[in-house]
Amino acid sequence: ENVGGPNRAPSVPAGKLPDIKPYQDEVAQAGVKQPFFDRRGTFDFPAVAKGKLHDQVVTNRIADCLNEGEPYDIKVAISYWNNWVYSCTGAQRWEEALAKIPFFVHITLNPAEMSQFADIVLPARHQMFERWGSVTNKQDLHSYTALEQPVVEPLWDTLTDETEIAWLIAEKLADKGFPNVLNYYRECFHDPETDAEPQSGEDLSLFATKLLTKTIWDPSADKKGGDELSGWDEFVEKGIWNSKRQGYREHWDDFGTKTGKSEFYSETLKSILEEHASG
Repeated sequence: ENVGGPNRAPSVPAGKLPDIKPYQDEVAQAGVKQPFFDRRGTFDFPAVAKGKLHDQVVTNRIADCLNEGEPYDIKVAISYWNNWVYSCTGAQRWEEALAKIPFFVHITLNPAEMSQFADIVLPARHQMFERWGSVTNKQDLHSYTALEQPVVEPLWDTLTDETEIAWLIAEKLADKGFPNVLNYYRECFHDPETDAEPQSGEDLSLFATKLLTKTIWDPSADKKGGDELSGWDEFVEKGIWNSKRQGYREHWDDFGTKTGKSEFYSETLKSILEEHASG
């Protein structure tokens, strides 16, 4: 927070996904009450993230849980944009674990070690050239959100993982008498500009991106001193939104810690671990 020292970049006014709770049936409600599969929150795994207990995913623990069959069995798994068999330590644990999943789907850009264990491999669209999305990051004293947008037609039969593939699954669930997920997409992801209802996975991709970035491109939204855009079309044309320049010592009186100061002995961590130990 001073010249030549570390600093925190400004925050980006990001949108949020619509609440899915009203669309969860009794089975879904019971499912989300199950313990986290990676065992976060248990005594051995406080999983602290940004000062919050049980808020960090313990990815590499999942292989052990699959091999041990605890805290419950996994019958179907869909994995995308990851390759834990290659990137995690103790890769053999992952090989053994993935071989135990009765039905495993891998969504990926390229054949990977994890793909070898998949019953079905689905090709994903490339995030830089073939799909809608946004990326938030920071550089020096600025934060920014960059817009990813389709610039070429996909060569092959590829789909966007979080929207188009999800939409197709939702349609099949609706055909079998479980319409809640499809209703969630249709009723909660309207185009923020026209209020049009999505009719396809492609619509969902675009509308979801517009919804999650609306606080950036909507002229009526509070930009907190960042770029002023006239609307979605200008955001598409420029492809980026930049925050204001972070001023020196703007957070000097609040370091986000228990004491409000830079802690050499962390009272913040002490408090969190004491809370965890007390159950």
